[in-house]
Amino acid sequence: MRIVVDAMGSDTCPEPEVQAAMQMAGQSDVEIILVGPQTELENRLQALGWRGGQGMRVVDAPESLRWKTRA
Repeated sequence: MRIVVDAMGSDTCPEPEVQAAMQMAGQSDVEIILVGPQTELENRLQALGWRGGQGMRVVDAPESLRWKTRA
């Protein structure tokens, strides 16, 4: 099964997305694809022990939309 994750999709991105991906990585039937700024995501993954592979990859998407709520 392939799971594509918008790593910049939460209010506290990309921490929860990266941590969830690390928990799922390496499961025999799962491929995790994190989408977001490649350098930032790879640095955070490596800080958690990711060394590439492990059923996970990063797709570079350097731009993201940020919605502002009205006060």
